[in-house]
Amino acid sequence: MNKPPGNETGTRARELRLRPETAGDEAFLYAVYASTREAELDAAGWDDATRQAFLQMQFTAQRRGYRDMFPEGSFLIIVCNEDRTGRMVVNRALDEIRLVDIALLPAFQNQGIGAQLVRDLIGEAKSTGRPLRVSVFKPSRAAAFYQRLGFVKSGEAGPYDRWDWATTDPVKPAG
Repeated sequence: MNKPPGNETGTRARELRLRPETAGDEAFLYAVYASTREAELDAAGWDDATRQAFLQMQFTAQRRGYRDMFPEGSFLIIVCNEDRTGRMVVNRALDEIRLVDIALLPAFQNQGIGAQLVRDLIGEAKSTGRPLRVSVFKPSRAAAFYQRLGFVKSGEAGPYDRWDWATTDPVKPAG
């Protein structure tokens, strides 16, 4: 993950890498989480104190939930040119690679960073023969992102759709 992604926009090359989360990243991780909820909370019309209390409660619950569900997961900080730009959680099991979460600060979105990281996971899935899976909240724009990268919707669970990138061609139904 230390290779610079392509330089399609004519800007300087960037070094993209991942490093493990540390205790010193807590405020940064909260800022990343809060940025993912901005539009939703703007629509709620809450005052700042209510908004902050809600965000803190949800941030804490998400972190605890991810750690409980994926105790062997990799909890990572995305670094681009020495700037912390986002976070990624990946769980590698014997039968699958699961992208649990990926989030970038708004200033770093739509620059190919997330796509490069997911392509790196696709490469890992290819080399290990395991499917790569992700769950996407149904109203999210992320479904189109994963579809562009070759993922196929494979199921749903409540408000989430499961998307898989399989190492082999999907079986086509007879008919």
